[in-house]
Amino acid sequence: MHKRVQVLISKSFPHILTLLLLGLAIYILAPQLASLEDSLKVIRQMSPMFVGLALGTQMASYWGSGYLMQASVSIVKQRITIFQGALVTLAANSVSLLVGGAVTALAMTFRWMHRLGVNAQGGSLAGTLPFVFNNLVLLVLSFFGLIYLLLRHELSGLQAAFFTAVASLFLFIFVTVIWALRNRAQFIRIIHHIGHRWAAFRHHSYNSERADSVIKELFDAWRYLRTRGWIKPLAGAALNIGFDMLTLYILFSAFGHSVSLSMLFVGYGLPLLFGKIGLLPGGLGLVEGTMAVLYGGFGIPNAVLVVVILAYRLLSFWIPTLLGFSLVPYLNR
Repeated sequence: MHKRVQVLISKSFPHILTLLLLGLAIYILAPQLASLEDSLKVIRQMSPMFVGLALGTQMASYWGSGYLMQASVSIVKQRITIFQGALVTLAANSVSLLVGGAVTALAMTFRWMHRLGVNAQGGSLAGTLPFVFNNLVLLVLSFFGLIYLLLRHELSGLQAAFFTAVASLFLFIFVTVIWALRNRAQFIRIIHHIGHRWAAFRHHSYNSERADSVIKELFDAWRYLRTRGWIKPLAGAALNIGFDMLTLYILFSAFGHSVSLSMLFVGYGLPLLFGKIGLLPGGLGLVEGTMAVLYGGFGIPNAVLVVVILAYRLLSFWIPTLLGFSLVPYLNR
């Protein structure tokens, strides 16, 4: 009886967590949708030139992601074009939304890098480094936003505790990675111990070979970064995130409400980081709702927020996702 309950809990937990996060997203976003009629008036006043410029900066963001992937494989003397790197990024991100998240993105990137003639080391770096550097840049922006909000007393105690917990979780992950790189043997023992326990809890078998393969890729990536440079991958991540953030800035201007750089940083990093902890694809609902709360705290009208946030997600998430799925057959050939 105890085992049946344990199995039921382990199978139900991801679905329960997804429903809770979806409910939280609807709770946060619903008040903003009440101003839908006013949002239609905002759309009529938009500047088409600025919207076109926002589309251009979003394309530049994926140029940055392509450069990041190119810089990653060049560490081991492999070559791809920026265009190829951007295509693989689009397709891998789209497929990862269906199942597996970052693990699926890494696997598909490795597969498509192999088809482009990149060796195994280059494929591992192409799958690993973009994830690490993009999240590192987001983490820095999130901590800037969190400190800014705390200093201005813009957050309630509950909001401050929640966002601090999210940012601290990612900081803990990066600190753990740094510790693991210095203590490889201990880290491997701990990972295997946790893996065996988690597999036993879910009544699954533990694949130690797969775990060893992932750990080896992590250590190989660190070794290449230390000996052959990290500046270009970091620059690629900064370009990717920077142009994406610029897209949001231009959309605010397109709909008649400019924001300062400090406001832009605050409302950008934390929601995207928050969206990564959810089980919903692409942080769906969570990113939009959190952005609405943060930017709404600066006095931006709800009508403007609804239009800007939905337009931003259309350009940065929905269009790239659909385009990425269409690229899968091409990359598989």
